Amino acid sequence: MEEVESFENKDGVVLRIYPDTDYDNPRDWCNAWKFCFFHNKYTMPEESGLDLKTSHYTSFDKMIHFVERKLKPALILPVYMYDHSGIGLSLGNGSYPFNCPWDSGMIGFAYIRKRELRKEWGAGDEAKEKAKKYLLGELETYEQYINGSVYGFVKEDTDGEEIDSCWGFFGYDHVASGLFEHAGWEA
Repeated sequence: MEEVESFENKDGVVLRIYPDTDYDNPRDWCNAWKFCFFHNKYTMPEESGLDLKTSHYTSFDKMIHFVERKLKPALILPVYMYDHSGIGLSLGNGSYPFNCPWDSGMIGFAYIRKRELRKEWGAGDEAKEKAKKYLLGELETYEQYINGSVYGFVKEDTDGEEIDSCWGFFGYDHVASGLFEHAGWEA
């Protein structure tokens, strides 16, 4: 395995960061939001339990309307994907989120049921805003997963002996992912 970065502290201890090639799909974790994504080239999560297929609907609007009738979610939001030298995911925030119509478009939607919303954040507009922020985190983690942006570290003493290691840190930012903190390393 080829290291991505290495750092040495004043005591001669070395921290080596490697790509993690054996990481969990974050959609297997406990997630408040459910993803319903569809793509011809990639296997994407469809977590509604309704066996949705784009071929059964003439538009995402019709599919969303069906999900609203069947599941009565508290919130349902469109999700967009950009696919060019990596994959980006976005909620769009009311407008088309990416500047390239050839490599991007709506990939599906995410929804949260009323009971999950109330359980995690309560009720009302403030709870919905908190849930939307949380969804951005779930999308970011999933984006890191599908782009292979997951890392681990090995810490070695001055003799090159392994003294610590840990894997499964999502994202290129090793401070934000907690990798440096877990390794006891000053950024």
